[in-house]
Amino acid sequence: LPPDEALRFLTEVLRAIHKAHEAGIVHRDLKPDNVFIVKDEPEFVKVLDFGVAKIQTGELAHSTGSKTQTGMMIGTPYYMSPEQTQAKDVDRRSDLWAIAIIAFEALTGKRPFTGDSFGELVIAICTSPVPIPSSYGKVPPGSDEWFVRGTQRDRARRFQSAREMADELTKIAT
Repeated sequence: LPPDEALRFLTEVLRAIHKAHEAGIVHRDLKPDNVFIVKDEPEFVKVLDFGVAKIQTGELAHSTGSKTQTGMMIGTPYYMSPEQTQAKDVDRRSDLWAIAIIAFEALTGKRPFTGDSFGELVIAICTSPVPIPSSYGKVPPGSDEWFVRGTQRDRARRFQSAREMADELTKIAT
């Protein structure tokens, strides 16, 4: 996508995910197929398929859809956070990782982490050097730093909320 469109759409995705997170919902399967651009005037974005979402608030703390078990991986491998690939408990920061991966792909046309097998992909996600978007093509200034922060393997060093991530993305877009 052209950078201005990609950043605008990603900001809308982050706003939608912020609302879900405020309601205690973690999507757990964000990927381009679950982001729908409505061709209307003006164009806008819908986040789809909350089928494996997890509700993480109070007595409603459970997964939607089929019941998941500890140690069961949920999500689409290319967009999984390191904690997801290891079947660890996920929180909103896993969604933020996935949005950073979507951003990389939208801006460069390539996936940042790949492998010839699921195992190789997991190793890349968990241990390979984080690729820099500008090494794959022209991206807006600030995109590299934003992506690196969004893909910190230590969740405490990632963006902590979709709002924070969107605010930083807005700075890049202006």
